[in-house]
Amino acid sequence: MEQFGPYRIDVRERVEGPVNYFLAHRAVGADMYRPCRLRRLDLRHLREPDMQLRLLDEARLVIGLKHPGIIATQDFGILEDELFLEEELVGGTLLKTILEMIGPLRQGICLVITLRLAEVLSYAHTAVDAGGNELSLVHRNLIPAHVHITPHGETKLSGFGMAHFRGRLMRTSFGAVRDSLGYVSPEELLAEPLTHRSDLYGLGVLMYEMLTGELPFQADNLADARQRILDNEYSPIEDLTSGIDGELAALIDQLLQRDPEQRPEDAAWVWGRIWDLWRSLGSPEDEASLIGLVAAAEGAANPSIDADT
Repeated sequence: MEQFGPYRIDVRERVEGPVNYFLAHRAVGADMYRPCRLRRLDLRHLREPDMQLRLLDEARLVIGLKHPGIIATQDFGILEDELFLEEELVGGTLLKTILEMIGPLRQGICLVITLRLAEVLSYAHTAVDAGGNELSLVHRNLIPAHVHITPHGETKLSGFGMAHFRGRLMRTSFGAVRDSLGYVSPEELLAEPLTHRSDLYGLGVLMYEMLTGELPFQADNLADARQRILDNEYSPIEDLTSGIDGELAALIDQLLQRDPEQRPEDAAWVWGRIWDLWRSLGSPEDEASLIGLVAAAEGAANPSIDADT
């Protein structure tokens, strides 16, 4: 078993470019360890120097954000010629996995997930640094792979590595998120200033995908997808799935407006609107169903575990 400083490495979870993800335990006292997820970047063979700044930016940002809906960065630094980030280990599964496993979600489940995301965005958009100065934070990368659903049905957000905020060491460009083109706001495509309303657009894309199983601006190639986003050309959600409440569809249309000024004022307003919709459209069964979906996804990932135990 590998030892990396205070960390006992359990297993390498995955590799994304030059970054290795590990499940690990950190020593916190005599014979005491806390589970964590560790990201490691070997600086000795780094061919993408921007990656170091990007990870440092993310660590500096997230370690100062304190919200139960954000995956916490617990420590970071350089050890044995490797830059490392220690993250809170959250059980459960990703929204991406759930959508791939079952397809479109019931509108009540969509509202449960979106309610927490809107709450997180409301906090992030008004966050300040240690000196009390506004961070002007824009997450800009709201995709299903960054939405974590815990075994208790709680929703947590990660993926702050591409965020825009005041004091960032490295300015990330659209090219850095080109693999997630379907989620990119029109203003980002045009290299226009990003605001909190850019994240509200991303939230609308995510809601559309949760309810239909498709991205609103899906296309066969990057050029066509880009043009569809700029033309605001997408199929009405009611054409793709039945039983969607008209007020919910109208909210998604409002979030997906081409002009940022035509979108809702802020995430707090969106949270309130979603809460009202869930009270009229949802039920306690939605939360129970979401927990069941997480359990099913975990069971599929670990088929040797008896789901009845």
